[in-house]
Amino acid sequence: MKTRLFFLVAILPLISFAQTNSSSFVDNTLHYLRVNGTQELYEDAVDQLFVLLKQQYASQNVPESVWTELKESKTKSVNDLKAIMVSAYRAHFNNEDIKNMIAFYESDAGQQLKADRSKLTDEQRREVGVFYKTVAGQKIIDTQAELTKIVGQISQDWSSALYREMTGRLKEKGFTRPQ
Repeated sequence: MKTRLFFLVAILPLISFAQTNSSSFVDNTLHYLRVNGTQELYEDAVDQLFVLLKQQYASQNVPESVWTELKESKTKSVNDLKAIMVSAYRAHFNNEDIKNMIAFYESDAGQQLKADRSKLTDEQRREVGVFYKTVAGQKIIDTQAELTKIVGQISQDWSSALYREMTGRLKEKGFTRPQ
């Protein structure tokens, strides 16, 4: 009985801490993917997918109401992708790294780097340089090739699955893509 009580008193707080820490990492990584422009990039990719599908299905006269219905899945689809990407980031960064990356990308220098690197002021260039000398910045540099490869594969799988899902839903509604 004492062993069980010890287990409950000693282990349960650790499990609770791990869940809270994991939840915090997930929330912070999702926030990071918003502020660094990743979410916007994939939202634009979904929009471009619909441009492509409209071109491919032009002869089918798909009503705008169907396109509107299909586009309603955009947010869920992008959120699903971001949830998968959290795992890729977890393999390379800890919660403190992610927090530092958020702080940088929420700064004027980070926002300008995201918007147009060529328009960085001298002060912003200095801030970017300082950031990339931090532990988080060094991890970004050190893992860039591997993370780019992983994220590229995730992106490819996601976009292929999204395309198949949308063409499948169009087929269910009686619209087939001309060969």
